[in-house]
Amino acid sequence: MTTSRALWALHRPSAVSHRRHGPRANSSRGRRITAASAVLVGAGLLLPVSAAVAEPSSPPAVAASSVGRPAPVVAGAAVCAAPHIVPTTLMRGAYGSAGLDLVGGITGWVAEQEPTRGRGGPVLTDRIKQLPAGKVPGTGPEKPRGGVMSVHLERYESAPGAEDGDVTVTGGVSGNRAEVYGRYPERASTTEPGDWPDPPGSTRYYSFAVLVPEGHTFATDTKWMTLTQFKGFRGGSPPVALEIKRDHFIVGGANGALKSFVPNGDLGEVVPGRWTHFTFGLHYSTSAREGWVEVYRDGQMVTPRSYLPTLDVVNGQADPAYLKQGIYRTKSWAVPHTVYFGPTTVTDWYSGR
Repeated sequence: MTTSRALWALHRPSAVSHRRHGPRANSSRGRRITAASAVLVGAGLLLPVSAAVAEPSSPPAVAASSVGRPAPVVAGAAVCAAPHIVPTTLMRGAYGSAGLDLVGGITGWVAEQEPTRGRGGPVLTDRIKQLPAGKVPGTGPEKPRGGVMSVHLERYESAPGAEDGDVTVTGGVSGNRAEVYGRYPERASTTEPGDWPDPPGSTRYYSFAVLVPEGHTFATDTKWMTLTQFKGFRGGSPPVALEIKRDHFIVGGANGALKSFVPNGDLGEVVPGRWTHFTFGLHYSTSAREGWVEVYRDGQMVTPRSYLPTLDVVNGQADPAYLKQGIYRTKSWAVPHTVYFGPTTVTDWYSGR
């Protein structure tokens, strides 16, 4: 572990390491400017990942139907943006070399949530790590060419109430998780929702590849596992998430569970050992008529644009969203799990594959 890591707490967690670095978000004439610089972990090199990135204050216009909503798109079709639309890249992560530190630098993440060995035990810093390109497992055309993130979890406890395994405590609530997160302002508790990186009214497309390795144990009952959360800052369950249910990827989360999707939020079967690429498009709103989700798998639309609240309302205002990725699962799992993730890219428009 590098000595430069900063310990940082979200919602006053105990018995969990939250390490963060990250950009400061500022507002200027309706546009947010994010400045980023990066440390190439393990190589000791300071690299300018990007200059200031200007983010449009409103999403690009799309063709609307007679009721004011965008015209529907058929699932299974390869979709490209209109030729005149040039997406703005708001985050472009990368994994540079082997190492334990996933915070800051070229990864794009601002903090980690790492479990401890039991409540109050030592932080298990090896649960989230980078793998260099030469050690990336799996096959398929969606396999990343560079490094990836490896996330591993052991069971939560050896017996009911023991809490002697991989334990993460956040806001006084214990769980079985190992995650990184980003798209998060430096002073979250005092930042207005409209000044968050992905504010209410914005449209975002989150693209990444995921590998469930061979030998993965799938649930045969109601046990759940979440891989990516589009999470509200103050809320509990995320409004929308990528989950594994039995042996299928699904659109999950508190509002995703409403199953207003076609076809029922099912994103297709998990193929162990083969990389799968996802792009989640979200328009952030507390309104069921304005918020929406659409999902592409390996460049093909599998969930047409489906309308639902993508933000919760907390204390009378929109609860701003940020991005979490890793493994978060029910405490009843008695087996270990490992999942691999390619770098995550965030844009304001879908430009196809």
